[in-house]
Amino acid sequence: MVYAIEEWAYLAGLFDGEGSISSCTHGDKNLHPLLDVLIYNTSKDLMEYLLRRFGEFGKIYSWKERRSSFPGKKILFRFQISNFQKQEIFLKNIFPFLQVKREHVGLALRYLESRIPERGRGKRFPLTPEQKDLIYSLKKLNSKEET
Repeated sequence: MVYAIEEWAYLAGLFDGEGSISSCTHGDKNLHPLLDVLIYNTSKDLMEYLLRRFGEFGKIYSWKERRSSFPGKKILFRFQISNFQKQEIFLKNIFPFLQVKREHVGLALRYLESRIPERGRGKRFPLTPEQKDLIYSLKKLNSKEET
């Protein structure tokens, strides 16, 4: 699908305000962490728009338990991009328009690009020193953010 430049700019603004990039390991911490590119919001209409227009990139999930844990709160939705090829396309296209999370996305892109030689489903190899530094820098940057 082809997207207009204005759509990427809109997504960049949405990501700057409501998005995040997190890394997680499943099991061995010396193997490649997986990145999650996420946009959170309580607007079901917004999430349905993202799914309709940009569904090829990710999926929508909801946190309905939030209502029972926090009475009076709306259901929180997340648009999650887990596939690293799709993450790379998405992040490269929003990067020029970012104002707030430019450094986060730059680190994530460098990490994703460092994985090019080993691409393939289910392949997880030991991290290189550069990759460890990129993940550490991303985690450090995320820990500095205000809530």
